[in-house]
Amino acid sequence: MRRHEYALIIIDPGMPDGDGLEFINELEKQSGVNPEFIILSAEEIPAFYHARAQLSLVKSTISEEYIAACVLNIIEERKAA
Repeated sequence: MRRHEYALIIIDPGMPDGDGLEFINELEKQSGVNPEFIILSAEEIPAFYHARAQLSLVKSTISEEYIAACVLNIIEERKAA
């Protein structure tokens, strides 16, 4: 992550190989930057993380098209700012 710049990070807090929320915390510590990210989870997450994320989505309640539209919208808003 140190060598690349990302427009948006999509994380899943429930992955078997690591917690996406822990990844964000480590990234913030190492880089000193608060990355823009979306939480895409199998279930609802604690409210604290909703405030930190640009968006929090539950996989079973939305379509892939909706996810793609949300990602593109956030990236476009960032470019316009």
